Amino acid sequence: MGGGTTAVEALALGRRFIGNDINQLAHFVTSAKSTAISTGDERAIAAWASQLPALVHLHRPEPADDYGQAYKRHVPWQLRKTISQAMASLETLSTERQRSFARCSLLNTAQWALDCKASVPSKEEFLLHHAGALSEMLAGMQQYRTELNRFGITIRGVNSRRLLISSSADKLHEWKSAKTLGAPRLLLTSPPYLGVHVLYHRWQIQGRRETSAPYWIAGKSDGHTGVYYTFADRRATAVEKYMSKLKACFQSAIHLLDKRSHVVQLVAFSNAEIQMPAYLRALDEAGLQSCDVFQEVAGSTQVERVVPNRRWYALTSKQSNSSKEFLLVHRPKSRG
Repeated sequence: MGGGTTAVEALALGRRFIGNDINQLAHFVTSAKSTAISTGDERAIAAWASQLPALVHLHRPEPADDYGQAYKRHVPWQLRKTISQAMASLETLSTERQRSFARCSLLNTAQWALDCKASVPSKEEFLLHHAGALSEMLAGMQQYRTELNRFGITIRGVNSRRLLISSSADKLHEWKSAKTLGAPRLLLTSPPYLGVHVLYHRWQIQGRRETSAPYWIAGKSDGHTGVYYTFADRRATAVEKYMSKLKACFQSAIHLLDKRSHVVQLVAFSNAEIQMPAYLRALDEAGLQSCDVFQEVAGSTQVERVVPNRRWYALTSKQSNSSKEFLLVHRPKSRG
């Protein structure tokens, strides 16, 4: 589910949505962004945010939080106090959907302030950026609600049109509730990129100092190493393990699909010439066949793009390899 964009766009188009992600952080963000809130909720959240400058004081003691101590490592004390006090004020909001939306706004601003930054902003800069980010989020929510109304979907009704799962993708076939929404016409995914180091569970502060702060802000637990999120480590000897996990995940997902379904994915590699053929073989063994949908448009059976300023750290020194993504389209092979 990543950052929840696919869920929001699907629901705003009147579609049903089944989302899965092994990362609890992705589950939280997707749930917060795809939960429709009322205009009354918006007023309450805006009022909460307007009070933050008066509620946050760096000379006040940091609110007690035994749960979050391990997740705050390497967060500079000024922002740690700012975020802690802002999070403590969430209790002034009356409903869980209000608190989740507001918490998501703090997560948004904290990532801007901390992740891959050589220097961190002041308390005042943090709160100023938060005010702007929250304003954009509320405007997006208004547009989201308008789109739902076009299809006669109420604020409460949107919940019955989505199912959000936090599980390993090779367990999807065990979720009987997923089949109640019908076979998905489109499965959109971007599996972990083979040989490319992406921090799915950490932020990097002032260089290479890593922090689990996003889980502290989201109120979720982590406790896993990077391999938990990436199928296998980055060593060349781990390719077989990666392909085995990839195949198991798609074999499980196919149980939810039918002959009308299509599987669309964005993938990248540290060495596409060597790894792409092995990747395509794994998809074939999982039960997927390629669709040549781009032949007429692009004159090729695949489309690729170079992603500028992509925030990842490649296994090799040639950044051009890992900054190139491939768009692949498959469908389930005929059964029997």
